[in-house]
Amino acid sequence: MCISQVKSRREYEPGSNGTKVIRVVGSTNSKNLIGILLVSIAFGLAARAVGSAGRPFLDFFESLCEVTIRLVRVFLLLTPGGVCFMIAGAVMGVSDIAGEFSKVGKFVLTVTAGIAVLFIMDLLIYFIIARRNPFKFLPHTIKAWFISFATTSPIVSLPEMLQGCDDYGIRPAISRFVCPIATAMKSDGPAVFISCACMFVAQMELSPVPATTVVVIWLLTSVSVLAIPHIPSASIIISITILNSAGVATKSTAYLYAIDWLLDRLRAGVATTTTMVGAAFMHEVSKRKTQKEDTGALNENEDFVSHTPQPLPKIAP
Repeated sequence: MCISQVKSRREYEPGSNGTKVIRVVGSTNSKNLIGILLVSIAFGLAARAVGSAGRPFLDFFESLCEVTIRLVRVFLLLTPGGVCFMIAGAVMGVSDIAGEFSKVGKFVLTVTAGIAVLFIMDLLIYFIIARRNPFKFLPHTIKAWFISFATTSPIVSLPEMLQGCDDYGIRPAISRFVCPIATAMKSDGPAVFISCACMFVAQMELSPVPATTVVVIWLLTSVSVLAIPHIPSASIIISITILNSAGVATKSTAYLYAIDWLLDRLRAGVATTTTMVGAAFMHEVSKRKTQKEDTGALNENEDFVSHTPQPLPKIAP
């Protein structure tokens, strides 16, 4: 089945001719998320291919998605109490509390450094390719950044993004196209958090972390970030799902809830700023291309005029 995960291991048995290596194939308690994704994609493509006959099938899963999101929003109301008990349970089973909190602090620094690298790379790309000073544009992103930081959702700050782009002089046709799409699909910040969170929990539970686990985390993170819902702590839920698929215990994920309130706000704020920088980048590239096309058209007109034969002067009788 695509839901259960099969895992093979090697066992060694002593024999008369030496030690024999036996390959044993069995199932694990973790879920085969890669198999689920592949089967889901196959069913989705098939439902689209059959046309109107597959519409009820798609409507069912769209309705299921809406119901699930509604339940998640209700469960989030119970998050403070649940997180308190999760952290308490995790701390009670730790002998070296100072060492555990030191690891959590290093995790926070790692995620913050990764988000900072993304932010700096966006500014460098804007500076190198667009040939504009990004620090002249950043003041127009402050208001949208504060709203995203407070609400942990870049979508809420979308009106302020558009207003900041208009104040800077970005063409509305570009800002109205880039900002909504980038806000809905841009998941570089969550990708940093999910990958770091999965590796953090894996290092807490496994020592050392197998290379196969690292590869599975990388693959599932690359796919999962494309479908992150814009709700608080959604990245933690996806991290737990990935850890289950990789066969890693999720007991240490309680630490993630303790610091997600800060990291989620940092991710949302940086995502808002980089989205607006992307709109400014597209504006500069589009403007340069338009100017180049206008210059080429003007040169063609001048060449046409210069090669047009002039009328002969009239000779008086």
